[in-house]
Amino acid sequence: SVLLALQNLDAKYRDPLVAELLSMSRELRAAKDRALTQSRRNSQLQKEADDQAKLFQTLVDLQQQNQWFEERRRKVDDTNKLLLENEQMQIERLRMAAEDVAAARHRLEQPNEIKKVLVAKRQQMLERIHVLEEELKHLD
Repeated sequence: SVLLALQNLDAKYRDPLVAELLSMSRELRAAKDRALTQSRRNSQLQKEADDQAKLFQTLVDLQQQNQWFEERRRKVDDTNKLLLENEQMQIERLRMAAEDVAAARHRLEQPNEIKKVLVAKRQQMLERIHVLEEELKHLD
């Protein structure tokens, strides 16, 4: 319809108008190409922004997990420290109990040793008495 109207015009008006229309058409096509390119770029940037947002959320989640793990590690370290202290106290108590048992055993063994010595002396005395009785028998 525009071309039909231009054909009916005088060439001195038509040629500049056709040239202007062609120029506008080229500019419009270039603008459409730029808009398409920009739209693609915007889509790419949006995807990158979405990926960045996901990465950021993952980072936040990992930091939270790291904080929880650190809190758990501290609790485990504190518990281990208490358990170690308790174990050391139990070891010390066992050592002291072993010393007490050794001392009691020594006290119990001491009378036995004295008894052994006394029994040995008694045996020696009995043997001496026997020897003396034999000697007395020979004297009679």
